[in-house]
Amino acid sequence: MLRSRRGIVILACLFATADALAKWNVALNLGREPGSSMPESWAASGARFFLQTQIEFGDDPAAEEPFLGRGRAPRCVTAESASFTGVGGRREVAVGSGAWVLARDRAPSVLRFWLDFSGATDVESRGVALPAEKLYFTASAFDAADVADARRDLLPANQKRAAAQAEVDEVREGPNLFALAKKMDALAAAQSAVERVEERLPKVRDPNAGALPGEAKLFVDQGPISVKRPGLFGPFSREKYFIVGTFSLTPVLEGAELA
Repeated sequence: MLRSRRGIVILACLFATADALAKWNVALNLGREPGSSMPESWAASGARFFLQTQIEFGDDPAAEEPFLGRGRAPRCVTAESASFTGVGGRREVAVGSGAWVLARDRAPSVLRFWLDFSGATDVESRGVALPAEKLYFTASAFDAADVADARRDLLPANQKRAAAQAEVDEVREGPNLFALAKKMDALAAAQSAVERVEERLPKVRDPNAGALPGEAKLFVDQGPISVKRPGLFGPFSREKYFIVGTFSLTPVLEGAELA
């Protein structure tokens, strides 16, 4: 029964209607990350393995996956084969369909999705092996309208910080320590205001927002790629996710193709 249900979900992903899909290019940057819990032998060379693929976020339901969270109503995501340039030139590897969710119960929102690389066995580049399993992707997502508001707020916030800094510089060398303390407090408040605005902005300033089915236009930040491993006590403990690299998402503009 479970296998049959999974088959139906996969077929639904593959045959989802085109008008319900949103295309994005995914750039994967695999390699050893600081503090990684991966075996010491993995990516020990310190090199990076760069791949790219194109995915489509669909609106059809997908099977639940603990990584996506409980009660999140995951939807399907389909992928083209991933490609990279190796010693022998351009190569392609198989990528299977997965699922995605957008968690809006936090700010910024969090986009999570997974893709199935289990068919990409014995794939390696520059001493970094591609994990032949599900890869899990996590990134912050920002509504385009909110980003526009934050960008408008950033200039006056920076101007207030600059003015507060100038006032501190004016009294710094003077004898009035009470006045200096007040100016320093004002500068700290202005700095905090700038930081609050910057938290509303993606770190990756892509000029184009992209679409997800049923969602407003979004900017998506760079995020980590992980693999899943059993917990310390197997099925009786929580699974662990080990970071194996980073990724970035770029929306595919109408008429554009993956290079």
